[in-house]
Amino acid sequence: MSQPGLHSATFTPLWDPDEADRLLPSITTQGVRVIETPLLDPEGFDFIGTRHAAERLGIEIVCLLGLPDELDVLTQAD
Repeated sequence: MSQPGLHSATFTPLWDPDEADRLLPSITTQGVRVIETPLLDPEGFDFIGTRHAAERLGIEIVCLLGLPDELDVLTQAD
């Protein structure tokens, strides 16, 4: 079953798991259960803090990574 989701950029410019405690309770009351957040800086991403925020708030975090054109299957010719 699909879960309602929201990209983190709709409510904060950069994902911060500490800020999630302040912002997400009111968002989750609207039924949002999945937050998509970009891995703009994979080495600096707070994976542990993000996992704890997800557990505290009862949500799922889905990360995305924009691929360069040479690796993106959508930009490859047949």
